[in-house]
Amino acid sequence: MDKPAFTIDQMIKSSDLVRNFSEIRKKAKDKPYFITENGSLETVLLSYDKYEELYQTFLLIKQMEERIEELEKQVTDYRMERSEKSPDQLIDWRTIRSTASKD
Repeated sequence: MDKPAFTIDQMIKSSDLVRNFSEIRKKAKDKPYFITENGSLETVLLSYDKYEELYQTFLLIKQMEERIEELEKQVTDYRMERSEKSPDQLIDWRTIRSTASKD
C-alpha cells in the first residue's frame, strides 16, 4: 500500500490553524490536514475514526510480526532437533553450493 498523497489544500501553517481551528477541525474529518511550522511538515490532524483505523492496522501488523517470529523459532527448533537426531542426513553447505553453481 502506498503512502497517501495529499494536496497543497491540505497543508496549513500552524499560525493559520490557530486562527481557523474550528473550521480546519471539521474539514479534517473528511481528509487529514498537514500542519507546517517554518515551512516544514510537523503535525497531522486527522479524524478519530481514521486514527482508530490506523491504530487497529498497526496492532494487527504487530501481531502478525510476533506470529512470524514464533513460527521462525519453531522452524529453527525443528531443524536443530532433526539435525541432532539424524546428523548423517545433514548436507554440507559446500555440496549445496557446488550443486547450485553447476545449474
